[in-house]
Amino acid sequence: NDQDHSENVDDADSNGKVEEALDSGVHIEAQVEKERKAAETRMQNVLDKMSNHSVERKETIRSGSMNGMKPYVGITDWIIPCNPKYYDVFGAFDKMETIDWRQTAKNIEPGDAVYIYVGEPVQAIVFKCRVLETLIPPETYDVSDAEFNLTNPEEELGPYHINMRLKLVRKFPIDAITMKKMREAGIKGNIQGPRRVTEELMELIRGHEEKQS
Repeated sequence: NDQDHSENVDDADSNGKVEEALDSGVHIEAQVEKERKAAETRMQNVLDKMSNHSVERKETIRSGSMNGMKPYVGITDWIIPCNPKYYDVFGAFDKMETIDWRQTAKNIEPGDAVYIYVGEPVQAIVFKCRVLETLIPPETYDVSDAEFNLTNPEEELGPYHINMRLKLVRKFPIDAITMKKMREAGIKGNIQGPRRVTEELMELIRGHEEKQS
């Protein structure tokens, strides 16, 4: 009887473990499906925003000021600076199509256009990128471009910062959208941080984009 009782207990334990494993499998499958749908939703939002990009340009120009610039066009188009002494952006985009970039403006969103202004000695907007992802935490950085970082990232950027993922869309000749031409389009001051693109500057950029089309 003791042996029968022991076998019954063992069977009950075994059945319980099987049911627990099945429940766990169902839970994992449900979680994976939930995450898949969430990822699809995020991607669709990006695609929708990109498809509406030209429509957004036709909206009323709002009056505002950011780093001495006004008016500006929504939050869709940005200029960000790159110091070639610290980062070889030319070498990076020659090798890779996407780059993780430090995100200092928290309101940059997936789908936005980012124009990279390369500082001295170039002093021109050279790259147009599309934002694929934002607010990327340090543990998920893509560091494939580490060889192009010409300074100690911990020393230059600090122990913690967030990134955004940029995809290269277009490269402009270095004599196309120069600082001189940008000043003629109303840009004031130096490009030391993210800026929204003014309508006047956007007209200059569009002209060069149409030449390359």
